[in-house]
Amino acid sequence: MNSIITQVELSRLAGTTRQAVSKAIGAGHIKVNRKRRVVFDHDLTQLWYQKQVAKNTEAPAQGMAQPKTSESEPAVSLISLQREKLEQEIGKITADKRLKQLQLAQKRDVLIEKDAVAGVLFQYIDALNIAMLDMPEMVVDVVIDKISAGANRGEIIKIMRDSIRKSIVSTKKQIKGRLK
Repeated sequence: MNSIITQVELSRLAGTTRQAVSKAIGAGHIKVNRKRRVVFDHDLTQLWYQKQVAKNTEAPAQGMAQPKTSESEPAVSLISLQREKLEQEIGKITADKRLKQLQLAQKRDVLIEKDAVAGVLFQYIDALNIAMLDMPEMVVDVVIDKISAGANRGEIIKIMRDSIRKSIVSTKKQIKGRLK
């Protein structure tokens, strides 16, 4: 269960100013909830608190509460342990994140080699372009025969579109086959 206290209460407990608490919150050294109340038993807050207690033990400020020396010695060792644990956790998180980034990059490279795919596609696009430019020569005799037979404009357009569609469908099949 989280112990929630106010920033003023934390400043009194730590023997520091409310401004110092506010600054530490802004820097991310103290965990706060949505209402900006301090989550006292959170690891970050405890680490900051122990550091403040240790600092006050070494050089107490005028008018600030001084912790007893018997309590401050375990706090210093506790702060060292907490700092070490926190650094280890940060190291693990950083390593895990980097590993996931590398795995994702590796998967992308295996799945898509941009230069290879572009090379294949450009070859097929060039071939399709040539086929479409040669299409009028291939269908001109069919179109002339249809016009002589009395075909209307819609039938002529259908012949042209069918030829273009066949060329595109053929190229798509060839690309799919090549990329498998």
